[in-house]
Amino acid sequence: DSGRLLRHFSRASETFFKFYFAPESMAVAVIYNADLSNGPEQIMLAINPHLREIEIPLSAEVSRGAWVRIADHERFMSDRQTEISEPLPDSLWLPELGCGVWKHQE
Repeated sequence: DSGRLLRHFSRASETFFKFYFAPESMAVAVIYNADLSNGPEQIMLAINPHLREIEIPLSAEVSRGAWVRIADHERFMSDRQTEISEPLPDSLWLPELGCGVWKHQE
């Protein structure tokens, strides 16, 4: 149940969230369960609030893993589409006013 990473009944640890910011912007990608304290599953939410496309640099550790896109700014992915996992590039591209949600399983 991926929802357990979003529901907290006590304060999350200081290392539970890992943030990546695009230079000179408010665009952000945040990894939930970055420290793997709640098991091997991680969720990444990326948001671009700007009226221009943006790239958010990611660490090599994040780029190395296989991530599955769950949703983007247009739709939730079908079950068939979420079967495809792929490594993320070194920087995450988001369109203007775009967002996305990815899931990673160690």
